[in-house]
Amino acid sequence: MTGSGEIMFYKNIGISILYFVIGLNVFSQNIDFPRIMYVNSIDGIQVYSEPSIDSKKITKFIHGECIQVLNMSNNPETVNGITNYWIQLSDHFNIDGIWYNRVWVFGGNLSEQLPEDVPAIIGFWKYEIGNRYLIRFWANGKYVKQRYGGTVVTIGNWSFNGSNFIIIENKNILINIEIINNNEIFLNNFDDYNIKLIRAFY
Repeated sequence: MTGSGEIMFYKNIGISILYFVIGLNVFSQNIDFPRIMYVNSIDGIQVYSEPSIDSKKITKFIHGECIQVLNMSNNPETVNGITNYWIQLSDHFNIDGIWYNRVWVFGGNLSEQLPEDVPAIIGFWKYEIGNRYLIRFWANGKYVKQRYGGTVVTIGNWSFNGSNFIIIENKNILINIEIINNNEIFLNNFDDYNIKLIRAFY
C-alpha cells in the first residue's frame, strides 16, 4: 500500500513536469517566424543585447507590450526557475550612441494571446489603404505615428473614455473605436477620416 508521503512525492513530480511542459509549449514546436507575441507579466520583461542575463540591459517592456518575434535560441535555459527559450525580436534602440536592431528577451513571460486585461489596440498598426505611416500604441498610454523607416511624425498620449478612445496631442481628439478583432480596428475621426487599421510588423 502506498503511503501518503509517496503519493505527495509523485504528485509534486507530476506538477513539476506539467509546469516544465507548459513553459516550453509555446516555442518547442516547429513554428513560423516572424510572429506577433505579447508580454504577459505584470512586472514586465527585461530586454537584453544578447541571449543571456549577463549581457547588456537595453530597456524593459511592460505588461501587454506587443513584440515581433524573429527567432529563438537553439536550446532552452532556466531563468528564475522558469525553463524556456531566448527569443530574438526586432526593435530599434539607441543606447549611448549604439544602435541595437536585434535584441533578446527570455520567453518565459510571453504569450501568443493578448492578456485579457490589456486593450487590443496595443502594438503596431498600419492603414489598410496606403502604407506611408506606422502607428504604435504603447501599453503605457503613449502614442507614436511614424513614417516607415523610423521618422516620428506625431507623439502623444492615448486613453479610453467609456466606449470612446482619446488621443491627446495638442488637443483632445475624441475617436469612436471599433475593435473588430486583435488584428483589425476601425477608427472614426482619426486624422479627420474614418479609417481601418490592420496589425503590422515593424
